Order: sequence, then structure tokens, then C-alpha cells
Amino acid sequence: MTTPLLAQVDAPSEELSTDGAAPAVEPAPAESAAGAAEGVSDPFSIVRERMQDDAFWVTFVTTEVLVVAVTVLGLWLLIGKALPQQSRPAPLWGGFDVLAAFLVFFGLQLLIGGAATVLVRYEIVEKNLALPMTALAMAVLVVPAIAIMNYLVRTQFHKGVDAIGLSADAIPRGFLYGMAAWLVTILGFFAVTLAAQVGMLAAGVEPKPQASIAAFIEAIADGNWLTIGSVALLAVVVAPLAEEFIFRGLLFRWLVEKYGVVSSAVLSGIAFGIVHGNLAGLLPLSLLGVVFALLYHRTGNLWSSICMHAIFNGAMLGFAVITTQRQ
Repeated sequence: MTTPLLAQVDAPSEELSTDGAAPAVEPAPAESAAGAAEGVSDPFSIVRERMQDDAFWVTFVTTEVLVVAVTVLGLWLLIGKALPQQSRPAPLWGGFDVLAAFLVFFGLQLLIGGAATVLVRYEIVEKNLALPMTALAMAVLVVPAIAIMNYLVRTQFHKGVDAIGLSADAIPRGFLYGMAAWLVTILGFFAVTLAAQVGMLAAGVEPKPQASIAAFIEAIADGNWLTIGSVALLAVVVAPLAEEFIFRGLLFRWLVEKYGVVSSAVLSGIAFGIVHGNLAGLLPLSLLGVVFALLYHRTGNLWSSICMHAIFNGAMLGFAVITTQRQ
């Protein structure tokens, strides 16, 4: 492989293991998977050796700056200029409503994850069934998430969820906007992820992949289609729907009335990155959350960020499959 990255997955709180957190897609070190397969004690040894060479840093920093600059320019042209601008009515819900939604949704996640852990620990169910059970339970949670959003919107605007850009006729446009934004963003995302991982190595901290990604890679090697399907369900369906409802539909919309677009996009993006609970993915996922928020704000179509989220996660899973099979 020419890149030290291996795709990681995304879902409603983006890192899903039996603790209830959902997977989010963010690239993980390819060396980790390769090293695990070959029994290498230090899978990052090659990267560490190259980091001793000044020429490596010159090439690395130059490439990173160029890729990120091109990505930012592309996003400015797409989101700032090309896409149609459509505003939505200001949300009237307050911080308590947002906090309540967070506590309900993520509290249920913790309960589901805790239940799965207990069932496995006492050998009530087999360990390889914990992730599929959690994925199924999380999928069911999307319904109450939609119900909460619908209740808030109906209470304040006397309309359904179409008031925040979730009408059925907005789906085709949302898919096209999301696909366009993904194409512009993907290389920059990989560049930021790689920079975060190299920075961690330079600081003496080894990047760790998310537990859900490790399980996904292992499932590919074992041909465990139940686990593969479970991660795919979380990453491509559950995570985009639930997380965009919570972080963009509720949190960002509430913040933007108080702090402005840019500050609100950054704050909601940081919250999005933190929830995934992975140090290596904190920066790239936070920046990705910023892009989701700006895309939603520009188009007024929540399907645009949902579709971009789903396309992104699906592509990362596909990349993980390809790189794993090549090892």
C-alpha cells in the first residue's frame, strides 16, 4: 500500500463496540492491520524510520498543505458558491431540549451496550453475536430519534420534519449535494487523518483503531458476514440518520442562533469528534462534522449531510475491504 491509512467506519456515535458506541468512519492505520496479521511487534516501525529523515518531513508537510488547501478551496467553491442557498426558520427549542435529546439517545446506547456486555460476560449469548445484537438495537433507536425531532419541530413550527429539510422530495437533491461534497472532501480528510497519526507517532503515542473497525477487519478475514453486515448497517444507515438528527438538526441549529454559523459549525463538529471516543480520529472527524454542518446550513436540506455521511462511511468500509484482502 502507498498510504499508511486503512478506512474506519462511522455510525451514530461513531465507534461501536459492545459498549454501545457507534462506528464513525475514519481511516485507521493500515500498518496496524498488517502488523496484527504478520505478528509484527511494532507495525509503525517503517513510518518511525522515515520520520528520522528531514526530507520526509519536507515532502510530508508540503503535500499535506497542498492537499488541504485544494480541499478548502473546493469546499468554498461548492458550499459557498455553487450549491443553492436555502434558509430554514430559526429553531425555538432551547439548550434543555438539546441536552434531553442527547441524554435520551446516548443513554439508550449505553444501556444497549451494557446489556450486550453482560450477556456476553455471563455466556448467555456468544461473543460474536454481541455486535449484531447491538447493531439491531441501535437501528431500532433511529425511530425514536426521528420521533423526538418530529415532536420538537411540530411543537415549535406546527409542521413535520420537512421544516428542517427532511421532506421526501428533498432526498434526490440531498443525495446529489452529499455526493458532490464527499468527492471534494475525501482527499483532504485522508490528509488530515494521516497528519494526525504521524503527529501522534512523533509525540510517542501509537494510533489505535476503533474497536468496531478492528472487529470489521477481523470479520472480513474470517468471512463472518453477520458482523460485516452489522457494521455496515450501523455505518451506512443508523449513524448517518441518528447523528445528523442530533448534531446538525438539533445541536447546530440551536447554536447557530447564538454564536453564528462558523462558531456553531466548529462547536458541533468538536462534539461530533469527541463522541466517537478515538484520539486518532478526533481532529479529522471534528473537521468532517464542520463540513456536514456547513453543507446543511447552505442547502437547508438535512438529507445532504445524511447522504454525505452515509456515502463517506460506505466508501471507508469498501476501502477497508480492499486493503484487507490485499494483505
